[in-house]
Amino acid sequence: MKKFISLLLICVLVCSVVLPTAYAEPTPERKVIYLDVGDTYTIDTGRSMGISDLLYANWYSSDSSKLRIVGDNYGKAKSDVYAAASSGGEIVTIQVEFAEGEVFPEKGVFVYFFVIRGEDPQSITLPPTAELTDTTSIRLTPEFTPEKAETACTWSSSDPSVATVSDTGTVTGVSKGTAVITAETVNGLTAQCTVTVRPTNACGDDLEWSVTGGVLTIRGTGAMYDYTVDGTPWAKYNAEMTSILVSEGVTRIGDYAFSSSAASQVVLPESLLEIGDEAFFDCQNLQQLSLPSGVRSLSGDPFSSAALKSILVSRENPYFSSFDGVLYSKDMTALVRYPSGREGAHYCVPYCVKQILYAAFYNTQLETLYVPETVSEIAYFGLSTWNLTVYGVKGSAAEQAVLDYVASGLTMYFRDISLADDPMVQVGRGRGSGGDTVSIPVLLSGNTGFANLNLQISYDTSALSLKSVQAEELGALYTEGAGMDTGVFSMSWDSADNITYNGTIATLTFEVRSLSERTPIGVSFYTGLDGDYADGYDVNYTAAYEPLNLRYMSGDISPEDVSGALTIANLSTEEALRFSVQLTSESGIDGVVVAAVYDHTGKLCALNLRQAAEHTEFEFAQAPDGGRLSVLWLESLESLRPVSELEELEL
Repeated sequence: MKKFISLLLICVLVCSVVLPTAYAEPTPERKVIYLDVGDTYTIDTGRSMGISDLLYANWYSSDSSKLRIVGDNYGKAKSDVYAAASSGGEIVTIQVEFAEGEVFPEKGVFVYFFVIRGEDPQSITLPPTAELTDTTSIRLTPEFTPEKAETACTWSSSDPSVATVSDTGTVTGVSKGTAVITAETVNGLTAQCTVTVRPTNACGDDLEWSVTGGVLTIRGTGAMYDYTVDGTPWAKYNAEMTSILVSEGVTRIGDYAFSSSAASQVVLPESLLEIGDEAFFDCQNLQQLSLPSGVRSLSGDPFSSAALKSILVSRENPYFSSFDGVLYSKDMTALVRYPSGREGAHYCVPYCVKQILYAAFYNTQLETLYVPETVSEIAYFGLSTWNLTVYGVKGSAAEQAVLDYVASGLTMYFRDISLADDPMVQVGRGRGSGGDTVSIPVLLSGNTGFANLNLQISYDTSALSLKSVQAEELGALYTEGAGMDTGVFSMSWDSADNITYNGTIATLTFEVRSLSERTPIGVSFYTGLDGDYADGYDVNYTAAYEPLNLRYMSGDISPEDVSGALTIANLSTEEALRFSVQLTSESGIDGVVVAAVYDHTGKLCALNLRQAAEHTEFEFAQAPDGGRLSVLWLESLESLRPVSELEELEL
């Protein structure tokens, strides 16, 4: 027993002297062992492991990529270490930790200090540029040749007031600006990195952001940076955001700039020129967005938010226009974006549209979409609403767009528009110039019976003035809204029984005030004084209070002009009336040519029509003496718009 106590005291004494319980950081006074890359060094702790179940040893390297332990790193008192790479002048430590067993629970640590030296470097490179903020740091890592090169460097900054650099290459931003960071090797080779420091709240080279009281404000001049989903510096404020204010001077909104924001109001400046892709993605509370006059370019799909119901555009904008909350090109020949949250299950693309752009109908609430034959081009993903039924002309761009969508594994249906028998209200089309009076019909088709028909006509009061409305009573009580020149006019027919009438239900007479471009005339259901009426429930229902499921096709009035020329040639009246028609146009030849023969009293004797072509032959069985031949080139039989001036010849 005395021998055991004596042994215990000796062990405690040795541990207290040789194995310190606290580990101190290396100091210059400590012995440092210098190795060249490739050297092997043996560390002998001088300890005897003793009884294996009473004493444990673990070995650790502070940087095994530069100095690694050979073999197992446990259970031994002596080990080799291998110098794998230069430590760049920094100290690498090997730590040996001894831990006693249950009888001796104390721990002791040996620490050995090394510097690994390499060959003279032949080259050194740094990343050419780097970015950070005035509150962040980055570590620059040089690359050297050869593989065993000495990596010790001296570091310097061209402007410490902008960015400082430590002895180990850690660059810290101080203030806005640029600084050149230089690394120099032990043999005088240098490499440089230009560091740009931006303010912590920078969102563009000359833009800054702030969030105060739930309002995100973007200030400064120039373009915003592009971001990723939830990658904006203000993303942590998204849930509490109520408004977004983009100040005058900002020229571009970056990709995903306001994505996932809870803001319900956005104010954009007149200086804004471009909006980036997905800029308003998933803005849960944003129902309306107004584009200022300067916006001229949209990248990708900026408005992919299920909440957005209306996109408005300044009248002074020369690039875009808005009609019933839908975004179009200025001349309405291209449909740019149908807001995903716009209410209504059905929509009719206006006849003036020739193109449907990328993602125009992405993820909408529509169930059916009517695409007229005038649409000749539909961009990739232009029609992209799950389970949408598209009515169009067989062989058209609309059918191909549906086929492409289905081929991608998604569900969409195409139906021949000529077979559609759904009830529809359609406004006609007309031409005119300043001071002209133009009458436009409102047509009802596909109607199988209504007890309430309540419509709302909308138009631009700066271009048109509604002078009169001639409505058919249809066997129902007719009432109309007050005020002809407000830009919104309502008409209502009410009956106790179902009215099955189809045809012209009203004629709208407009005076053209000023018309430099196509001006739409919209039609929809009457939304009520407070704008809260539901189509098919509050208005437009049958005697059994079932919804009519009306579709609405807008019309328009365009400037009076002609875009082509028609010439009658090779006229012959021998035995029969024969002649040829030559068409010329810079914008392409399409539509229909109508030829009519009248006798000397003005009575119509014969009528024929042909699909428009550069050269077309006509033949009539008779040519009345003293009669007249009239030939007219029309855009289509539906629009009855002339493409050329009327040509007439006396027979």
